[in-house]
Amino acid sequence: MRTRIKGIYEVVLIGIGLAIIICFIYLNRKTNNARNARKSCYRFFTYANITLEQLGDFDKEAELIIMNHQSVADILCLEAYHPRNICWVAKKQLGEIPFYGYALTGPEMILIDRDDKRGLVALLQAIKQKLAQNRPIVIFPEGTRSKGKERFLSFKPGAKIIAEKFKLKIQPIVLINTRKIYNSSPIEATSNVARMVLLKPFYINEHPSKQVFYHNIDSYNNAKAGAKKSKGLYPIYDPHSSYFISQQDSTQSQDSIEPLESWYEELQQCMQEVYIQHYHELNKQL
Repeated sequence: MRTRIKGIYEVVLIGIGLAIIICFIYLNRKTNNARNARKSCYRFFTYANITLEQLGDFDKEAELIIMNHQSVADILCLEAYHPRNICWVAKKQLGEIPFYGYALTGPEMILIDRDDKRGLVALLQAIKQKLAQNRPIVIFPEGTRSKGKERFLSFKPGAKIIAEKFKLKIQPIVLINTRKIYNSSPIEATSNVARMVLLKPFYINEHPSKQVFYHNIDSYNNAKAGAKKSKGLYPIYDPHSSYFISQQDSTQSQDSIEPLESWYEELQQCMQEVYIQHYHELNKQL
């Protein structure tokens, strides 16, 4: 019963909070796609008394963010805490929802019609435009929400096509327990803790890595020393998978990149293994 009540509370919280954010998006839509208004999503975590643990740093140079999908809370995680003006790839139907669809159309997110045979051409044109506007692209390769248990859905080819077409720098992000902190079907919340693991960025001519990314040695050392919870976000440190950027990595170039044939399959396997490790670790604590 308590999980049901908390779930209903979170539905109301998201409904009211999103309505307020949408109003500010409308008022500020011409200023960086209302990014500051969208960052107010962090209030969901504070008002719902949720702790989002963060391992690693966002790479501010990454142009494509690939992440697993379990819950609406996944979107709130990035909208609240990513440092740049991210652009989501979403289904066209979501943008057509009365009033609430403006959360996508107002900030000019990319909306695709999966039933349109010309959809891929339109998607690539939109991606090119958003990259020119210095907006990182965020995509869920599974295409829809998984059950939030131990296995991902198979990755669809969209993210692979985008990465190879534009030779983008990719940062994989693995989310754990977001369906447990907010589940819309059935409506419930069975946990107050989720985790966001920010993996080492890579290009398509490299093998994906399970290492956690830290932008520099100071960030790495700060994580090791521990940090306090702020706006619902709690940075933590994993000594078994941590990594900090080297000079060689910081000067990587996308010129003349030839993709590894297996990079996309390797990425799914890598993200899946990271997910399972942290899923078991996190849920043993609960």
